[in-house]
Parts: sequence; structure tokens; C-alpha cells
Amino acid sequence: MNFIIIMLDSLRQDHVSCYRWDKLPVQTPNIDAFAAEAAVFDNIYPEGLPTIPARTELMTGQCSLTNRSWQPLVQTDISAAEIFRKEKYLTAIIADTYHLFKPNMNFHRGFEVFNWIRGAEYDSLRAGPLKHFKLEDYITQRMPKEWMPLVICALRNLA
Repeated sequence: MNFIIIMLDSLRQDHVSCYRWDKLPVQTPNIDAFAAEAAVFDNIYPEGLPTIPARTELMTGQCSLTNRSWQPLVQTDISAAEIFRKEKYLTAIIADTYHLFKPNMNFHRGFEVFNWIRGAEYDSLRAGPLKHFKLEDYITQRMPKEWMPLVICALRNLA
């Protein structure tokens, strides 16, 4: 048996085609193919929405909203990865959320393999130049000017 969790910060359920059958502005064929052979939950909600509290809940099963702030996993936390690893499962995490890999945050603890995909949020990595993207498709009049460098950086890292 394989146990895979896909958690994305900014992907709404109503924008993933395995949850909707009408035409979407963004197609998600890989997620759809995975979902066709997996258990898909459509009634699951995090207690808190900020990045780290939501991941604390996912990784430990512990409530975070009322008794924890944006903080690392502490020594007494037992993560799902640690439980699975103890039961001889191969554990791996692949994420673009730097907070999981920051020194002393401990969210990669228990995983045998972990890989941070660079370029999200305020990551300054610039893989440049833009090859497959047209800025005019992503930069709009309504976008705050301070977002422009972040969007350009993210697009460079995806090229």
C-alpha cells in the first residue's frame, strides 16, 4: 500500500478537475489520473489555514489553532512520517514550502527522503531566463506592483 498526501497552499478544490466535471480554466490531468486510482476526500478541512499550523495538523494529527502558533515541530511531537518509517514504509516529502525545511522547523523529521523544490514565495533563486512563459499572460493591470518581481522570479524558476 502507498500513502501519498498532496497538500498545496493555493489550489482551491473547485479548480481541480477531479472535483468538478465542467470546464476549468486550468486543467489538472496528472492530479486527475492519480485521483482515479486513489481515495479522494471531499469533506476534509484544516482547523487552521496558515501554512505551518495546517501542516502541524496534517503531520501530527494534533490541533493547532487554539494552542499552537506558527512554530516548529517540537521534540514531543510524533509525526506521521516517524510512525510510517517505524513500520518500515519508505517516507519522502517533496515540497515547495521552504518553511518545512527551515533550520529547526523539523517538518522534514522522520522522512528518509526530502526535497525542496525551489522558487516559491520569497525564494530568491533565479533559474532564469524565461523560456516557456510570456509575462503578459501573468502580469495584469490589477496586480499590485510589489507582486511583479515575485511572479517573475517564480516564472524563472519554473522555466
